[in-house]
Amino acid sequence: IEKFGVKDKVLARLSYVPDHEIPYYFYACDALVLPYRKFYTGGSGSLMKGACMHQRPSIVFDVSEMGRLVKEYAIGLVARPEDSTHLAEKMREFICLQDNERQEMANKALALARNHTWAKMAKAYTDLYRKVG
Repeated sequence: IEKFGVKDKVLARLSYVPDHEIPYYFYACDALVLPYRKFYTGGSGSLMKGACMHQRPSIVFDVSEMGRLVKEYAIGLVARPEDSTHLAEKMREFICLQDNERQEMANKALALARNHTWAKMAKAYTDLYRKVG
């Protein structure tokens, strides 16, 4: 951070963040970076509940659902898993994007989140059970 002269632009808080403070971090960031390990098999909660709901693009490793969602919905950039050099390239690529390109990713992220709310998912399952039953 100091080496690249961005100390005034980076908050390195490496401790617990209370839930009520999390939105402030999302609104302050330009993109969410999720460098999960290649063996990660979890869901996409941090992507959907975090970046997408706060209308932020994401830069992710191509693991689990996250890589697929980012590629499929064009809501950010995807790097090879566990390849820090490629992740850095994707971060540079993001920084070099035009404002309108970043905003388009952000808008798509919010649209994805709005289309996958708990209420909409519950309705889809209810409709499916009615069809099958």
